[in-house]
Amino acid sequence: MADNSTTDTDSVITHIHEKETEKPKRSHEDEVRSAISLGNWARLRELSLLPGGFGEARVDAWMFLLNVPTKIVQPEHSDEANTEVEPHKDERQVGLDTDRSFVLYPVDKELSGTSKADLKAELHHIIVHVLRKRPTLSYFQGYHDVLSVLLLTFREHQDKVGDQFKDAFIDQLNTSAEKLSLHRLRDAMGPGLEPLVGLLRLVKQLLRAADPVYSKQLSSASPLPYFALSNLLTYFSHDVPTLPIIQHIFDYLLSRPPISIVYLTAALILVRKEEIQRLCDAGDEGMIHAYLCNFPDLIDSNTLPQTEQA
Repeated sequence: MADNSTTDTDSVITHIHEKETEKPKRSHEDEVRSAISLGNWARLRELSLLPGGFGEARVDAWMFLLNVPTKIVQPEHSDEANTEVEPHKDERQVGLDTDRSFVLYPVDKELSGTSKADLKAELHHIIVHVLRKRPTLSYFQGYHDVLSVLLLTFREHQDKVGDQFKDAFIDQLNTSAEKLSLHRLRDAMGPGLEPLVGLLRLVKQLLRAADPVYSKQLSSASPLPYFALSNLLTYFSHDVPTLPIIQHIFDYLLSRPPISIVYLTAALILVRKEEIQRLCDAGDEGMIHAYLCNFPDLIDSNTLPQTEQA
């Protein structure tokens, strides 16, 4: 006959062991910060695909991925600091573009104490800072769109942590803009567009490999997919309609090698095959370029029901 007291004791011990080993579920942001602390790029790539991307930990993740130190020490005595920096040749155009910025991504009313004029001045300062520090870089129209995403994202973060870290915020924002320009946007910041044309050729080759018939159809409208130039040039920031979506796209791209933007560009063209086919069936092949220049309708996956997210 079995000893009931022994059985009960075993059950209690098992229950206690399960409780002791049971860990509270970490939040999505905690998962992101854990991956950052471990230097786990593979995990960050996985997390970038989840609804909301890096979420509240976005600035921490972007700084890590751009190799921006959390504490930037400025030398007290520097010859550079005592030397008046020459204005960059493109500063006039910078002024014209920043004056008409924050239209696609309007200023959020929740950004405390920040007017659109304040943000335009900050954006202008960031761009001029990068160009004067790296005078061999050339400004391109659309660069302000990219850095406006960076500025608004960092601004959201600063509002949460408070003004006591304002100096660090400015240093980290300027350094992030510089790193993004050097390591992600450099192909667009040279004296000509030859590197961008090379990326367009890669997009064409990917389309041909994925769907030769569709690729031939597109080539009949344009020898190179020039309709994708804006996406490659501005990291999609010129055309994506809302800030949360473009932030999520940045999460995806920054956690992957720079060439990933070519693959994402090709993928977005491929998913529009049925729409392009309808244009061709209607005899409107001449509209292909104009149609693909417009971005497809996107929905932030954070707003979808859980069953659809899966």
